[in-house]
Amino acid sequence: MTYILIIGFILLAEWRPAIANTEIVNFRAYETDEVVMQRTSDWPILHHGQSQGRWTLQPAPLGSVLEDVCEPQTQTGPSTYPCPHELWVILNLDDDNAWERFSKFTLRLSWPASHPTDFSIGLYDSHALPVRYKLPQPHSQAQLEHDHERTRSRRRRRKKYARIRLVHTGVFTPSGNATLDASRVPEPVPFHLILEPLYFGVVPETVLPIAAILIPVVVLAGFLARLVNGYLEPLAKDARRELGALERERKVD
Repeated sequence: MTYILIIGFILLAEWRPAIANTEIVNFRAYETDEVVMQRTSDWPILHHGQSQGRWTLQPAPLGSVLEDVCEPQTQTGPSTYPCPHELWVILNLDDDNAWERFSKFTLRLSWPASHPTDFSIGLYDSHALPVRYKLPQPHSQAQLEHDHERTRSRRRRRKKYARIRLVHTGVFTPSGNATLDASRVPEPVPFHLILEPLYFGVVPETVLPIAAILIPVVVLAGFLARLVNGYLEPLAKDARRELGALERERKVD
């Protein structure tokens, strides 16, 4: 009980009103052979030297199925590239070998709570990327041998590709003009991405300062709890004895 009270006071002291929503994906890093990509050269990259970034995207209309957003087979009109409702980000986990000792990472996405939006985060390695992002298959034997040699000389790397998609979930206030209401589109949504290693496989890097504070506080709380219990235990025993004596007297009477 003492632990709960002390930790509760700490949380209340540090509490701030929530102003953002968050999606978090934890994943394991492993090496794969790189595959030549067709459209990834202009994708943003998160790495040790630049582990976070901010973007703004147009959400898909209300009622869209999040899993079908920006999928060519679900589009009724001509497909566009890049799709305005998604963002692809390269996660380079080998930059400067600074994260070499980490095998688990977390990708955190946050956006303002004032934007009613659902996000999804999909993670892929180079072999699992949709076919439309890879180079077309070569037709000549010479090209096949050339690409095979390039693959053999290419070192294995820990690299992931994150696919961010979003859908509007709010409802517009009717204006009384049906034509105007039908043409309204949701506002673009700003969001923030952070890539971090997980210490001990569970603790994000940005949480370490908080953990460094909480650990001594918990240790101190345990010490104080023993002191308080040692002081209160004799008082509790005396109270129980007095209650027992009063109960016996009541039965005699």
